[in-house]
Parts: sequence; C-alpha cells; structure tokens
Amino acid sequence: MNNQDILLVDDVYLLMEIATTMYQDNEEYLAQKLYRLCNYTKLNKNIKYYKKLGMKELEYLQKLKTMYDNFDKKGYFPFNNNIYRCSTEEIELRLSKINELWSVFTKTNNPYFRIKEFLQLYDNIEKFRKSYTQFVNYTFKDNLIKKAHIALTNFDKMYSTLKEYEEKGLFAEVVYLTEVEEYNKHYYTARYIIKTFLNASSKEEFLKEQKITEQELSYYAEVIDELDVELSKKYQAKSQTLLQIHNEKLIRTYNELTIGIKTGKLPDGTPFNTLEFLKRAPFINREEVALRTTGEFYSKTIQYLRKKPELDYETIIIYIRTQRLDDKSAFRPISKETIYTSKIKLQDKYLTSEDKTNIINYIELSNLPLVYKIYSIVKKMYISGEITTQDIEKLKNNNQNKRKSIKK
Repeated sequence: MNNQDILLVDDVYLLMEIATTMYQDNEEYLAQKLYRLCNYTKLNKNIKYYKKLGMKELEYLQKLKTMYDNFDKKGYFPFNNNIYRCSTEEIELRLSKINELWSVFTKTNNPYFRIKEFLQLYDNIEKFRKSYTQFVNYTFKDNLIKKAHIALTNFDKMYSTLKEYEEKGLFAEVVYLTEVEEYNKHYYTARYIIKTFLNASSKEEFLKEQKITEQELSYYAEVIDELDVELSKKYQAKSQTLLQIHNEKLIRTYNELTIGIKTGKLPDGTPFNTLEFLKRAPFINREEVALRTTGEFYSKTIQYLRKKPELDYETIIIYIRTQRLDDKSAFRPISKETIYTSKIKLQDKYLTSEDKTNIINYIELSNLPLVYKIYSIVKKMYISGEITTQDIEKLKNNNQNKRKSIKK
C-alpha cells in the first residue's frame, strides 16, 4: 500500500469524530464529507493494514466500514467506489436477476416463456447487455460476484439467443400476447365501466360516481378498444360529445366570471367576491384535499385562456393576480388538526370547536379543497357573519337534493 493511502491514527480519530458528532441531521452530507476524506477503497486497504499490524484502532475502522456500507446501500456515495459503477444494493439485485434468468434458460427451451420471464426482469435487450458488461469482464476476478459465476459465464449465450428471438419478431409477439392476456383479465370490469359511461352527462361526475381516476378510465377504454370494436366506437363518440359540452361549459363559466369581476354581480344576481370566483373557477382540483401541484390552477388557467381568443384573458388573469391566487402558498393544504388546535379569536372570544367544524363543513359542502386561501376567506366571512349556520344548512339540503335526483 502506498504511503499516501495510509491513514494515521489521528486521521482515524478525526473520521470517527466527524462520523459520530457532526452533520447528524443530514446523513447524506455526512456520507459525502467522509467519502471526500477517505473513499471506500482507501478505507478497505487501511482495514487490512491495521489488522495486519494488530492495531487497536482497527475497531474504529470497522465501525466506519459498517457506516460506509449503510450509506452505500442508500445511494449516498458516488458510484466510482467499485468497478460496476452502482451501489452494493444494486449489485445484489443484478446478480439475483441474472441467476433467475439463467434458471429459466436451463428449465425450458420455449422461447415465448423465456422472453416473458426476461421482460419481467428487464426493460430491453440492450439495457440488459450494458448492465452486465463489467460483471462479465470480472466473472472470475471478483469474489463479490461469485454467487452468479455460472450465469455470468453463460451471459453471451443468453444474450445471443435473445437477440435471435428479437430478430425473428418473437419479442413483439410476446408483448402483444401479454397485453391481450392482461386485457382479458379486466374485460368484464372495463365493459361495465365503458357501457355505463355511455349514459354519463359529465366525465367529471362519472369518475366521481364510479370512484375511479381518469387514468383508470383510459385503461378500460384501451381494453375495450382491443377487445370490443363496436363498444369502443360508441365510447369515442360519447367522449367527443362530452368534451364539446365541457368546453362550452368552460367558456360559459369564464364569461360569467368576467361579468362578475367587472360588475360586482354574477349573471344570476349573486354578489361577486373571491369565494364565489373560487367556487366556479375551472382547474381547481376539488376531489382531493388540495392541488397536487400548488401552481397547477394558475398555469392551467393561463394555458386554457391563451387558446381561447374569444375569452377576456386580461380581466381574468389580472383578477387572479390581484387576489394573490397565482401565489403557490394560496393552495397549500391545511389539515383539520391544524385548524382545531389553533387559537382563533371571534371578537372577545376564541372560536369553538363547533365554529371550526362549521367553517370546515362550509368549505367541503361548497365542493372546495381545504387549503390556506380558501380557509382564510371562509373563516373571515364566518367571523363577520357573512356566512351563517343557516347558509351551511342550506348547502347540506341542496347537496342532499342533488344526490336524490341523481339516484332517480
């Protein structure tokens, strides 16, 4: 070992001091700090060196090695600590997968079964080849990978066989058959969902009633597109009709909001304010506690309005900015626990749990997400008396009547 690689006793104590007393609240930074002072290779060399000399500081180096191994599994170290350019955990995974693939090759000559198992383990053949280049080169040179020696020895054979299958078009066949097999599993559910969709008056309401996501609906449509051509055509036609209705509704909504901003009243006579704007504004995710991305409302609104020259882009956007609805913090979620544990004064008294429940109920019954801006507006209006318990009861009754009419 070169003299420059030898850790002095003071160096060992310094490393231990850093490892046990510094950056304890930032494990990743600690790992990188230690690595810059002493990389994996240098540490392992010194463990052997101190062991050979029988030095008591060996105990500290072994403790550091345990820490290094843990950091490595978490991916905190750069990959150049080993020839495979990946973490110890990733090495283990690759060895396990190559052994599993070799086991399949030894059990069957059926190309379809081999390909199916291969695709469950790997994305594609070229990624497979690149993932094991170094492993194959060091098959007999590194004990770290000895558990996969047989599989790695036969790597070229497996790779060339798989390439042959690909050139014959067998991979494409297996992918198609696997998709159809998966589609068949979900056919009856997909058929029910799509047939029900044909009677929907709104895509959003349909998703809510069926308790499915838009992604799930798209998948069911994909299943039907593959297995039931006639039903798929009906679904496409219905989708286009609902999309047209949805676009007309959006245009109508924005026109009404523009009137509200300019006149102070909505077309139905309702006094206009920020809360009424938020109740009607498109692109607010009302089904979850808050928007997944807090800036989604503003960015989607801008994108939509820019595509519709017939709408008053300037009036809407200026209003949003004036009311600070373009601020990401406006749509930051607030938990019910935070509301109930915070102290809020109502004139000379603090808001009671019942008051807070009323505020939350109003927001939920108005089909709005529980976020800071909306909570702040409703809270102020409740304290000032602009929102009353009678208003909340009225919302409850309206919602119950809507549900009854839907069931009919």
